[in-house]
Amino acid sequence: SPLADGHGPAALAGREIEELAARIAASVARRPQTEAGLAVGLGVPVEHVRRALAVLTRTAAVRAKRSGDAVFYSGLAG
Repeated sequence: SPLADGHGPAALAGREIEELAARIAASVARRPQTEAGLAVGLGVPVEHVRRALAVLTRTAAVRAKRSGDAVFYSGLAG
């Protein structure tokens, strides 16, 4: 089974989340972006982006700011 050998959507945890979170932090440091924009730009499912952003916002590595109907994520310098 793909899940049993550490592959597939349910396997995204630990190191993969940290790696994706680092990529997201670098990306939003350049310019604010939405979850959907990050998913397209990084070529990953939006659910993975949400999980990494949850870690980043909880640790204050990125911040979220609502603009109309969208939420943009930016680096602390952004």
